[in-house]
Amino acid sequence: MLEPGDILVALAEGISEAMNPSGEEWGVDNPISCVRNCDGLASSELIERVIASADSFAAGAKQHDDVTLIAARILCS
Repeated sequence: MLEPGDILVALAEGISEAMNPSGEEWGVDNPISCVRNCDGLASSELIERVIASADSFAAGAKQHDDVTLIAARILCS
């Protein structure tokens, strides 16, 4: 059950599979950790922060998939 103030985040595997120059994937835990550290941010700011973190991890390495991320904050019940 979602409550006011909760945030729903959905992402495609292109974010968790972002690779750095060494061929390591960003993984599932890193996006989750990043979202948890965005408490209180607007959905658009959360999206920007997660994508920036994935880009930082990738360090300019060419990616093989799209980056799709949706965030919605529950405003009322």
